[in-house]
Amino acid sequence: MPCWKFDIFVSVKNIDGHKNVFVQLVNKTEKLNGNNRGYLPQIYSAGFDIQGNSKVSFMPIELDYFKDNYKERRKCYSIGENASSSFDQKKNMLSTVNVPVFYQYRTKTNDSFNQYIEFQKLIEDPVHNLEVIFDNMEKDFEKRKKEFDECKDLLNYSAREKFEKALEDYEQEIKRFGFGIEQIKYKDIVYKAFVLMNKTFSTKVPGEHRVYKGWRLFQIVFVVSLICEMIQSEYPEDLSIKKAVPVEVANLLYFPTGGGKTEAFLGASVFNMFFDRLRGKNVGVTGILKYPLRLLAVQQLDRVLAITMKANIVRGNDSELKNSNEFAVGFLVGSGNTPNKVVENDKFNSGSEAIIHGDQDSLNEKYRFIDTCPVCGEKKVNVVFDQDSWRLKHICCNENCSQSTLPLMIIDNEIYRYLPSLIVSTVDKMAALGFSDDFKLLMGQVRHKCQKHGYSWKKQCSAKYNCECELDNVEELKDPIPTLLIQDEMHLVKESLGTFDSHYESFIRYYAGNLVPPSQQKRVLFVGATATISMYEEHINHLYHMRGRRFPCEYPTRNANKDFYSYIDHTDITRIILGFAPYGRSITRGIWEAVYIMRILICEMMRTMKTLLPILQEKGFTGTEDDLKEILYDYWIELVYNNRKEDVMNLDNAFMNQANDRLLDKGLPLFVSSQMTSDNDFQEVRKTLFGIQANRKNLESDNLILATSTISHGVDEDSFNNMFFYGMPNTNAEYIQAYSRSGRKYTGLVVDIIRLLRVRDRAYLKNFVLFHENKDDLVESVPINRWAKNAIYNTLPGILNGLFLQYYTVKLNIDSLSKTNEVKKCLQDGRIEIADVIKTVIGIYGCVATEKLSINYEEIIEKEVFDILSTIKTGIYENTDKLSDSIKQAYRKHFAPMTSLRDIEEQIEVAIMER
Repeated sequence: MPCWKFDIFVSVKNIDGHKNVFVQLVNKTEKLNGNNRGYLPQIYSAGFDIQGNSKVSFMPIELDYFKDNYKERRKCYSIGENASSSFDQKKNMLSTVNVPVFYQYRTKTNDSFNQYIEFQKLIEDPVHNLEVIFDNMEKDFEKRKKEFDECKDLLNYSAREKFEKALEDYEQEIKRFGFGIEQIKYKDIVYKAFVLMNKTFSTKVPGEHRVYKGWRLFQIVFVVSLICEMIQSEYPEDLSIKKAVPVEVANLLYFPTGGGKTEAFLGASVFNMFFDRLRGKNVGVTGILKYPLRLLAVQQLDRVLAITMKANIVRGNDSELKNSNEFAVGFLVGSGNTPNKVVENDKFNSGSEAIIHGDQDSLNEKYRFIDTCPVCGEKKVNVVFDQDSWRLKHICCNENCSQSTLPLMIIDNEIYRYLPSLIVSTVDKMAALGFSDDFKLLMGQVRHKCQKHGYSWKKQCSAKYNCECELDNVEELKDPIPTLLIQDEMHLVKESLGTFDSHYESFIRYYAGNLVPPSQQKRVLFVGATATISMYEEHINHLYHMRGRRFPCEYPTRNANKDFYSYIDHTDITRIILGFAPYGRSITRGIWEAVYIMRILICEMMRTMKTLLPILQEKGFTGTEDDLKEILYDYWIELVYNNRKEDVMNLDNAFMNQANDRLLDKGLPLFVSSQMTSDNDFQEVRKTLFGIQANRKNLESDNLILATSTISHGVDEDSFNNMFFYGMPNTNAEYIQAYSRSGRKYTGLVVDIIRLLRVRDRAYLKNFVLFHENKDDLVESVPINRWAKNAIYNTLPGILNGLFLQYYTVKLNIDSLSKTNEVKKCLQDGRIEIADVIKTVIGIYGCVATEKLSINYEEIIEKEVFDILSTIKTGIYENTDKLSDSIKQAYRKHFAPMTSLRDIEEQIEVAIMER
């Protein structure tokens, strides 16, 4: 009985070469033995043509997407519809494949230079060991040029041009590495900062579980390649640096998920922190690490804090630096998660009272972001409010720990007062420069210091209201502008978020280069990091208004499976990815039945471990029965990815009823589900992840995770090795990021359950294996447009308000311009000229005559800023009126400064009316 129609399109030709034809092979597949759960594949032999006459051979189908690419790729011999297909070249045979399988092999770093990049080797003799790598890179470049010469005549013009461009980029990459080595070789403080960075990463603490002997090759080359850009503000006239950094460029660190990107940019951050201390920058922010999602920021906070605490150990052991200020980390994520300020007797902020007078359990419940001490490894961290320093501290209560107070600040006001070396932030928080009077402190604009409570701009201690502390005047700080602005998961900074952020990034760039005192002006080093991105140059241009540079660059070779830093290990499977469409049943049933069957299989393996072990040992498994048991624990939890929260609820109901009924009948552990969606705040997600780690061997604890895109980034858990997709995600980048949660330690199993009614889902079946082989090249470009027609109307109020708060207060050396009458007075007495404000705002947005799209922005700025400031200059206001409110009232659009970069809807006021 016919069930489902499969079409296979192929290109064939007669063996005598006289005729080329393109044909459609139709297969109405029969049910297998009347059971609608299986289908017979159809086999097409190329021994005869469709009419059974002359012999033919299958011809590769040229795919337009790859025809101009110089990389060698698997040939495509058929395109399926509602099924995949495979081609056996030896048998010259094509067949349909109802359940296609792709074996993804692990990307591994090039270990041939490990002896030169061990931490100890780079501590003892950094220059020699780095030069060995540099020499080999130059030799490799010569090989790549030779390969190009040998194959260029085989390539079409476009492919040849791309190959040449890749060669140029690779040559420049090698040169930047060489320039960095020169700085280590000839500048003593650069040399020492580099050595101290390596000492930091080699430092072992009792609570550390993973210990590494050295860097991965791409990590150390990346860090050294950035050295010239990281140190240029200290040596503005150095010709060797000017040669290495001729123009402003934003860098993109591009490497597969789980490959070590975080350690790479943390290496740069630690180098920069030590370099700052060695050159006399004892106060001020070194780097801001931004994340597009709060959960991502929380997940990475542990790693940033751990390496910072190691750096403090190294700093304390160094005779030159032991008396310098401690390195610290600020966690800047906003009042929705942590308070902006702790204020005593604040009737508007109940959170302050809960912090000041809260009990231990409630403080830990809401404000503990680090559960385990990075030094001793004990879960004995408590959150305590210190009224003397007016700080909310994370304290390690382990008596045997060498660290008592963790160098972590989670209250906005604390971060502004103490200026930690590194700040972990969300992208949204950059909007604070448009409404916070204190944001300029992060840019080093301070005038006073309270010995008890830290720095301030105003002539009063900013720790709490009505604080009577005595203040010391502060001389201009040394190079206080942060050197590094690092954007992790850059591909998520897109659409309206990306457009709004681009305007605020431009503010910071322009502010650092033009608006701070001349002695502090500098180029900020912008670094993005991602594992999935397309058309990165365009993305970087829109986000930062700068040229983009990728590291590692595209490697100039036809072999798509290797570059200088890494290779594909075809003996190590990292993931087995298979796809199927549940014909004749709902996709919900298809999902829970697939997950249920996997549960049955794992239970059976656990039950028959003694008989299973010899079979596995014959196939190459070298572990013991206990080893096998430990591995199976990491396959017990099953993770289901959903595109919609509604699907999560429907699936949860199906698992708790139908699936658990079946497990109950078999006497097996039931599904215990947890959800990870946008409805769950990151404290809930953290508790779920910590619970999984703590109860790893408890089969009746949480063992089923129903998640949406919340799971796709920053969730690194070795127990997520079984993953199921409830239909395909909306973008290839999201799909790649999501399935990368599996297979971190052991081989992961990924099951794509295709929704046949959705065209996008069916497209994955057409060439399932070919798609996965070329997935990185098929990532969609990121939608972002810094010149979006209406975006300026949203960001202009914040940019304008921020200009007065962050710049004109410093220029005029006055306490604040947050009140309307203060600005009005400056406009009237000529201390602030409207024309100057307009010119500066135009500069912030980067409007230039050579960019046609910016002309519209310039016209809008000239009109709107003139109208707003003219209204303020002549208006009548109360002394309590805020400038931000007055800008909103005077603004034609009546938009207020954005409090979050996700504010995209027009605000409306809701009030209770008297009857």
